[in-house]
Amino acid sequence: MSDAGETPAAGRWSALAVLTFARTAMGFQFHSVGAVGPLLADRLEIASTELGLLIGLFSLPGIVLAFPGGWLGARFGDRRLVLTGLTLMTLGSLTLGVATSMFLAIVGRSLSAVGAVLLNVLLTKMVADRFAGREIIWAMTILVNSWPVGITVASFTLPAIAHAWGPAVAFDVAAAAAAVAAVAVAVVERRSGARDRSETASPRGALSHREIGLVTAAAMPWMLYNAGFAIMLGFVPAFLVHEGLSMDRAGILVGLCTLLFMMSAQAGGAIAQWLARPEALVSLGLVAFGGALVAMPHASPLPALAVAGLFGGLPAGALVAAPTGVLRPASRGAGMGLFYTWFYAGMSCLPPLAGWMQDIVGGNAALHVAATAVGATLPSYWLFRLMMTREPRAPQRNRAITSLP
Repeated sequence: MSDAGETPAAGRWSALAVLTFARTAMGFQFHSVGAVGPLLADRLEIASTELGLLIGLFSLPGIVLAFPGGWLGARFGDRRLVLTGLTLMTLGSLTLGVATSMFLAIVGRSLSAVGAVLLNVLLTKMVADRFAGREIIWAMTILVNSWPVGITVASFTLPAIAHAWGPAVAFDVAAAAAAVAAVAVAVVERRSGARDRSETASPRGALSHREIGLVTAAAMPWMLYNAGFAIMLGFVPAFLVHEGLSMDRAGILVGLCTLLFMMSAQAGGAIAQWLARPEALVSLGLVAFGGALVAMPHASPLPALAVAGLFGGLPAGALVAAPTGVLRPASRGAGMGLFYTWFYAGMSCLPPLAGWMQDIVGGNAALHVAATAVGATLPSYWLFRLMMTREPRAPQRNRAITSLP
């Protein structure tokens, strides 16, 4: 169904390009801490627990801000909130770059985190506003996949930058990416002449008890899956360095793994849409991903990283799209807010837990926490599917969207 205030085709794709770049900058900045983790830990004189805390802080504000994020967009306008978010990310990364204490590092990371939450909630809505009834599935796939693109670029570039010029310059580069994205959004969105649909919107519908239960169940596998991926990205570089690799080579290997992960996510989304029933694909991907994490400390890390990349991304599309099949159109905004609240809660807690386990237990405890999170994703996903079979399904205008973001 077309939006009454539809955007011309050229304007839609220009908007998608800059919004995708903004989300890429968000993934780039998220991984900036993990990518230069050993150097940052040495400069701040912190242990793995504090490093995990800095990684998890990127998600912590989402517990509070994700649910009201849609209302904030409705009150102040999506474009304004996205520009605010990118500005906060710029300031936060600059602050982290000059930090010489854990306190200042937390301040900088928190500023970036608040900005990233605003982006994560609103970018999806802005793309949906422009592509509803048109190329919505393809557009959402491009947008969602931009997160691992940013992580991949950070893995390839930031370790070398930090090694050559220090971690402060790496964080300055991350700040510059957010600033460029802000300029692009400001220019393209204004030039497109697209009406900011949020400015005249009002909060849509309340969630029913059934929707709350199903969305919560759908959020659990998505949260666990992403937490396992984040812990892997945050602690595998240090693991590889401990195994004797240079930090630059470790960054390249993690970057290659993430690149494969990104490609498998794209392929998995297309296959899930074709199959219409993604359960087998999700199961295959999660078993292979979890198995690779378990095997990594006990064998050559290169094959394990390759398996994690080739298979780990396959479930992504089906997992993130799960709540769309159980929400009414009128409650979709509130439902996605709840979905991301649970997501941010887990992402805030599990990486610090992994760091704490690494400090207390030693060895490869953080990788085992990542493997446990990925392993728990599969039963939680099947629990959600079981709950769906016991409840009447909500009407859907587009069945394919339940299998692909």
